[in-house]
Amino acid sequence: MNMQSSRRVTVIFPQVLVCLWAIGAVNASEMEVPEVRVTNIRRVFHNGEHNAFTDLIRFCDRFYLTVRSCPDEHGVHPTSSIIVLESEDARTWKLVQRFQVPKRDTRDPNFLAFQGKLFVYTGTWYCGDSSPKVYEYTSLYGKF
Repeated sequence: MNMQSSRRVTVIFPQVLVCLWAIGAVNASEMEVPEVRVTNIRRVFHNGEHNAFTDLIRFCDRFYLTVRSCPDEHGVHPTSSIIVLESEDARTWKLVQRFQVPKRDTRDPNFLAFQGKLFVYTGTWYCGDSSPKVYEYTSLYGKF
C-alpha cells in the first residue's frame, strides 16, 4: 500500500463510522418497545438441588429447557450437572438428558439450533475430585 492510498483509508474510515452511527441512531429512535406483562408464574422443575443458569428454546414444535443443577449449591463443584427438559405445551415437562463432565463444574448451558439439529453447550471449570476450599471475602480482603 502506498502513502496516498493509506491516507485515503485513514480519511474514509472515520466517515464510515459516522454513517454507521447515524444509521443506528435513526433505527433506535424508530423502535417501539413492546409492553410486557407477567400474567403467570409457575415452577416447571424442582429436584431439591440448586438449579440456575437456564436457557429455553422452541425447536421442532417442542420446548426445551436446560439448567445447571448441583446438590452442593451454587459454588464450584464437580457434582454439578446439566439437565435438559422437554415439553409439548410448556406446562408438562419431562427429563430427556442429564450429563456431567468428570472433575469439572459445568456452567451456563445454552442451546444452539443449527442445520436442523439442536445442540446444548456448556462451559466447565476444573475443580478435581472435590470442591475447592471456600474462603470468606473478609479473610481475603479484610473488613470494610
